[in-house]
Amino acid sequence: MASISNLIENNPTQKPLTSQEVLLKQQENLNETTQQPTNLSPLTQMQA
Repeated sequence: MASISNLIENNPTQKPLTSQEVLLKQQENLNETTQQPTNLSPLTQMQA
């Protein structure tokens, strides 16, 4: 799965991150650092 930063780097017309993309990126970072099922939201659990 390509990360948001990779998609932006490959995009010749670089756009600033939208607030939604920033939130997604922060969520991904949190999920990578804290692998605790109790901290996952129902939506994240469905995607896992």
